Amino acid sequence: MYIIYLIRNKLRYLVPTYCFPSIFKLSGFLIHPLYLFGFRKMDFNTDITGTFKQYTFAGQEFKGENTLLQIQLQTLDKKIEVTEKFLQALNEDEADGDHSTLLDQMDRVLETEIKEKLRQEEELETSEKKFADLVKEAEEDEILHELEKLKIAYEKKTENENLIQEVKHLLNLCEASTTENTNLQFELITAENKHTKFQKDMEKLTESCSSLELAKVELESKISTYKENSIEKLLRVERYQCLRIEDLRRTNQQLVAQLNDLNNKKIKEINIRTTQHGI
Repeated sequence: MYIIYLIRNKLRYLVPTYCFPSIFKLSGFLIHPLYLFGFRKMDFNTDITGTFKQYTFAGQEFKGENTLLQIQLQTLDKKIEVTEKFLQALNEDEADGDHSTLLDQMDRVLETEIKEKLRQEEELETSEKKFADLVKEAEEDEILHELEKLKIAYEKKTENENLIQEVKHLLNLCEASTTENTNLQFELITAENKHTKFQKDMEKLTESCSSLELAKVELESKISTYKENSIEKLLRVERYQCLRIEDLRRTNQQLVAQLNDLNNKKIKEINIRTTQHGI
């Protein structure tokens, strides 16, 4: 009686503690790691259908095993109730036949129940081992996912640091460009002022050139008039000189003639005087 009571209570204790909570824990582990695993795979655009089906099939298998164990437990409870009634009848001397035969029957029933209990414990250990493997695999997947997340975070951090350096470099370039732009604007303003001054000088020079052109035209006109007048004067002077030369030539000829006459007269006088002295 005491042995059967222990077997019944132990089975009732084992099944709810190791079967039902395990299934509930399995459901919780299946949902969370699969969500993380699926989310990670979706991040890398890979197929998670096979893995999801694998975990779903494992959950269904555990659910079927749990249902089978519940049915076996109910059957065992019924057998235990029958055994209790049988033993009660034996104690009250209500059973027919030899007590040794009844004890043998009870031993066989007890042996059968113990074997059934051991088989169920083995199945339970196998189920728990499978569950532990799945939990371990889920934990490894979660660890891999966390490592992948850390790797991605580190890569993003490195990328962000590189971007920050590039932005700083661009800001420095912008500052240098702003300074250079300011200098160029100052140079442009200076060049514009010089250009404006040059334009004004060119306008003045153009006006001066226009005045010079007018003066040149006027001077050319005066030069032309002066040339004409000078040529006319030169012609008149030349004609006058020619006439004067002719007059001087005639006067010279007259003077030469007069001089010859005087010389002739002087010679005659000398001859006369010589003649007179000689006489």
